[in-house]
Order: sequence, then C-alpha cells, then structure tokens
Amino acid sequence: IFYIKYSKNLVITHFNYSTIALLAMGIIDIFHASVMPGKMFVWLHSTAVFFGGIFFMSVWLKEIHVSKKVYSLIPIIFIIFPILFSLLSIYFSHLVPDMLNADKTFSTTANVLNIIGGLGFFIASLKFVLNYIKTQNTDEILFAGHTMLFGIAGVLFVSSVVWDMQWWLWHVLRLSAYIIAFYFLYSEYRNEIKEVEQTNEDLEMANEKIVEFLDIVDKYVITSTTDLEGNILSVSQAFCDISGYSKDELIGMNHDIVRHPDQSIKIYNVLWKTINSGKVWNGELLNKKKDGSRYWVKAIVTPQFDNAGKLHC
Repeated sequence: IFYIKYSKNLVITHFNYSTIALLAMGIIDIFHASVMPGKMFVWLHSTAVFFGGIFFMSVWLKEIHVSKKVYSLIPIIFIIFPILFSLLSIYFSHLVPDMLNADKTFSTTANVLNIIGGLGFFIASLKFVLNYIKTQNTDEILFAGHTMLFGIAGVLFVSSVVWDMQWWLWHVLRLSAYIIAFYFLYSEYRNEIKEVEQTNEDLEMANEKIVEFLDIVDKYVITSTTDLEGNILSVSQAFCDISGYSKDELIGMNHDIVRHPDQSIKIYNVLWKTINSGKVWNGELLNKKKDGSRYWVKAIVTPQFDNAGKLHC
C-alpha cells in the first residue's frame, strides 16, 4: 500500500521505511514460526525483533526522492534479505550461538538482541508520536501504538522464561501489534474505497455539466466537422437551424452544399492551405441556405490531429 501510494512521486517517506522494517521482521517471524521450539526457534525470533527495531529506527531519516528503478528495488532487497538470512541460519544452525540456558532462561545473546530491537521500536514510536502531534494523522498514532507494543514485548522478553506467564504476555503484545498493522491495512482500504466513491460522484456531476454544456453548444453554436476531402462528419443543431437542412441531409455530403456561389473560391483555397499546414484559419464566409437564401458566418476552422500528429480532419 505504501509503495503504491507514493510511487508516482518516487518519494521514500517514513512510512516506506516502516514497510522495510515490517518486511524484514515479518518474513523472519514466518520462519521462526515454522521451526520446532529450541535454539533456532529463539534465534529467529530474536533476530526478527533485532532487525525490526533497527530498520524501524530509519523512520527518523529524511524523505528522499529516488529514481523509479531504485524505488522498485528497495522492497525487493528487503524481501530477499530476510529470506536468505533465515535459510542460511537454518542451514548453518551449528554456527548459531546458544539462545537458551540450562534452566530454560534466555541466554545473554538472546536478551541483547531483543533489548536492542525493543529500544529501536521505542525510538521509532517517538517519531510517530511527534508526527501525530504535528499532523493529527491517524496513521501516525496507529504506528506509534504498533511500535510501542513491539518495544514492550522486546523488553519483557529479557525477564521471561519459556512458557511462563510473562512469556505468554509478550507474545500477546506482539500479536496485538500485528493486529494493529492489519487494522491499518483495513483502514487504508476503506479510505481508498471512500475516495474512489467520492471521485465517481464528482465525475458523474462533471459529466452532467458537460452534457448540459454540449447541449447548449449544439443548440446555439454553429459547428461542423469535415474530413480532409471536405465531407461533413458531424454538425450541430444550430448549423441545421440556420442552413435549413436536417442532420441526415448534411452528414456525408460535401461542405460545398452550403457554399454560396458568390463566395470567392480564393478564400477557400487559402482556408485549405492554412489547415493543411496545421494552422488555424479564421474569417467570414458567405453560405447558402437550403432555400437558396444567403447568410454570413464568422468562422474559425481548426485542424485536428491523431495520436501520431497526423492531420485527419
């Protein structure tokens, strides 16, 4: 959602940095949940907290503009990195330090990783709180709560023992933090739906006004469209009213049908030469009605081009 939301501007915001942290932590947590309880189980959990906290601290970095290639590459890197890290940890499990003591308490390594990660979450939560005070944006306070819960869980880890009440408590806190993330997902989706619905309403109103405007133009403005051979493609009702012809009588006929014989052919030669050069012609033309009577029009003739820039009418 973040990367789609800001992709047009190619700006890396603190929300993008949050995405990086969540990707790294979430993927490692998936691997953590997929292994049996033991050294690897605790190692993957602790490193998920560690990397999550470290990467979440990047929300303090300034927003930066990047190229489209870099913008697309960043999330890919932070998907590949935790996958490789987790797979290598499992493959080289014999190199992973001990994470549990004999009395089922967590080792110093495990505690240090969780404390550092927890502090990172607390530091990130402060940034979100400050942003919320400035902007009153609900997204900021949601992420403040999200990171605060992860931070508290990281600190509680140190004083917990496997399967004791405190162990369960920080698991519940982490679950709550992920629930907040899912709530944000729902909130963003709901807001996007509201924006789409509002845009559709605005478009419907705009279309109604355009239809009204086109109706006025059709009734009161003399307009016509011809091809490069001078054959009439469309005419307004006002054109029909002043010429005395119906639309069926005009469409498909050459525009000469309304040219008065007293009108100098030289003017039409200049008109077509101007149009074929891609310029606008304007001047007065003497036309002939269906009953043979004459009428003058002040005309503006504009060339139209296709997508390739070629004159087509």
